Amino acid sequence: MRFGISLIALGISCAPVALAQSAYVRVSQVGYEACSPPFRAYLMSTAAETGATFDVLTSGGQTVYAAPIGALLGTWSNSAALKYSVYALDFIVPAGDGYTISVAGPVAAVSPAFPVEDQATLYSGLLLNTKFFYETER
Repeated sequence: MRFGISLIALGISCAPVALAQSAYVRVSQVGYEACSPPFRAYLMSTAAETGATFDVLTSGGQTVYAAPIGALLGTWSNSAALKYSVYALDFIVPAGDGYTISVAGPVAAVSPAFPVEDQATLYSGLLLNTKFFYETER
């Protein structure tokens, strides 16, 4: 009986965490071609992000671009219980490595680091990884 009460208490204490609102910034995993601005990332949030803004930061934490989030593009969901609102984050920054996007709004979010480089720098590693994959799969 004591074990059952403990499980109920655990379930109640964890319930607010499961219902917490969340937001994510999606960026290109490869990076962005420096010769092709403007760039676009996406904010996906379970809450309305009215009035939210975003900053693009260097690896040293310096803001190189700041703007309000873009228009609501639509929704995305992978289940009936959870739906994300998707917003555009359009930006222009110089070539560099280690940028992140930080969103300040009803639900804050930070992107993974990403580069903005020339095509040769961005794609050379992908070519080597693809070649390795196909050589090992033979």
